[in-house]
Amino acid sequence: MGARRAASGLKAQQADETRQRLLDAAGRVFVETSVASATLEAIVRSAGLTRGALYWHFDGKSSLLQALLQSRRLPLEQLAPEDMRRAPAPTLARAVAETVSDARHRELCQLLVRNPDVPEVRERILLARCRLQRAIQRALGTRQAAARHLGWPVRACVIGTLAEWLELPPPAGVDVDGLAAVLEQALGVSRQPDAPHPSPCGVVQEDGMRPSSVLPPPCAHWAGRYCGKR
Repeated sequence: MGARRAASGLKAQQADETRQRLLDAAGRVFVETSVASATLEAIVRSAGLTRGALYWHFDGKSSLLQALLQSRRLPLEQLAPEDMRRAPAPTLARAVAETVSDARHRELCQLLVRNPDVPEVRERILLARCRLQRAIQRALGTRQAAARHLGWPVRACVIGTLAEWLELPPPAGVDVDGLAAVLEQALGVSRQPDAPHPSPCGVVQEDGMRPSSVLPPPCAHWAGRYCGKR
């Protein structure tokens, strides 16, 4: 009985490892070629596996993409509520730095940025933005619906910084203190009674974001004003 359980446990471990290899390979291929252009052949070749192994775990490219998007969360989606209330700017700065410095986080972010028109990716972008928005609302100490507009300078700074850094080679280091200072400025602007309101920029979703654009015009405006160049 013990030997059977051990063998069963080993098979389960091997299956998990195979599944993870396929997910990792899919992430690489989706970023290198785009989701639309990626082929299952390229994914299994990158994983060093067979199509049979892929179809054992996934129905096809769509289910593989969905599993990949569900298996990873960016640091900006895991901001501790207490940290955001106590020290929001340094907390956001560390999360941005970890996103652009860690290979897996960077890969997921690049996948989202480069494939916004893929339905599964668009849904994942909206989910990530919703999580970030809730964190910003905690930092601003408000839950009102208007908070999504008051947080525009902060969101723009975060998204603008990520968009710029993701198009460059991975940085050797990130000036977390400098980025925190910039984010503190953006938070200060957001807290002002006359904080600027983003101008209309096409179809806007319920959370105030356009799913088809990673950096809409208002975001670009604030990123340029408060984030500057790297």
